[in-house]
Amino acid sequence: MNGALIESLSQSTTARAAGDGLWGIALALVISTVAAALAQLLYTIFFEKRATGSQIQRSFLLVGPSITLLFICVQLSLPLSLGLLGALSIIRFRVPIKEPEEVGFLMVVVASAIACATYSYVLLAMLFVIVIGTLLLRRPVSALLGGAGRLGGLLLITLPDDAYAAHGAALEPLLLKRLGRVRLESVTSRDGVTNLSYAFRGRPGIAWADVKRDIASICRATAVSALFARQGGIQ
Repeated sequence: MNGALIESLSQSTTARAAGDGLWGIALALVISTVAAALAQLLYTIFFEKRATGSQIQRSFLLVGPSITLLFICVQLSLPLSLGLLGALSIIRFRVPIKEPEEVGFLMVVVASAIACATYSYVLLAMLFVIVIGTLLLRRPVSALLGGAGRLGGLLLITLPDDAYAAHGAALEPLLLKRLGRVRLESVTSRDGVTNLSYAFRGRPGIAWADVKRDIASICRATAVSALFARQGGIQ
């Protein structure tokens, strides 16, 4: 059954490409651009305001139709496709991808572009139905699993070496009481100053002023900083 489905899609793709000509290619490019715009909109709604990424979504409108035309050209000529493979091997990403979601959305853009290049518009519609449904269900499922209202991140504490040696052992019980789940990530010491980094998964309604005051009273901390991530800092 799977083989018959793949063969049917392949035959319909070949027939569509041969029959539509330039108009079919133009339609594929337009639909690919619309799909890329939809992917950019979904990224903006669900992730852009919740993390600091590389803003890769700004390239979706260029990546989508470019990949579509690239794969259409590959289908038209085998020697050309081999030459494209050699040419594309020199391309590298110069901007690092900072968030896992960026990889996922980039793959959605690539998959939609390939679907347009093969004139598989039904598969393209199925892809976006699944993607949109998954994104809409993500928050309720997270709340059902107990992740609602939790705020994870890093807590950075700076204090003198002698204060850490004398009172450092009392820090973790205090943080467990105030923040919930806590894990010591790193300890660095230089020029008589110790820097501690704790990953935490906080509780709703944390009184950060009280946390800072308690830390300072225990170990004479000179600096306390909290860097917040999205929900569920520690899994």
